[in-house]
Order: sequence, then structure tokens, then C-alpha cells
Amino acid sequence: MWALVYIRLLFPMEGVYEVDSQMLGTYKHFAQCFKERENFIVEQTNQLDGYPKPNTQVVCIRMEK
Repeated sequence: MWALVYIRLLFPMEGVYEVDSQMLGTYKHFAQCFKERENFIVEQTNQLDGYPKPNTQVVCIRMEK
């Protein structure tokens, strides 16, 4: 199983960034997770280059069964 996770750095308070994360979904196969990652990035940026917005990341994380 794979989890698609959205990570966002929030504006710093006193020089320290806060981190916000959200699980966007779970998938049986890595290829499914990665495809949804790409779709999410395109929806957020309207770009096809595969890069998420600054201060964010979208990752597929392997989960224990």
C-alpha cells in the first residue's frame, strides 16, 4: 500500500517554519499513487512540469500492510 501525502511549509513564526500535512489517498500500487500525484500537481499549478508549488511537496510513502 502507498499513501499520497501533501506537505506544506507554513510561513515562519519567529524564524521557524510550521509544517502542515494531509493524506490525499491510499493506493495498492506505486504507479497508481504516482499518477495521482502528477494529477494533483497539475490541478494545483496548471503546469505539466511535475513540480509542485513552492513550499510544498507531494510524496508517495510506502505503508505497512
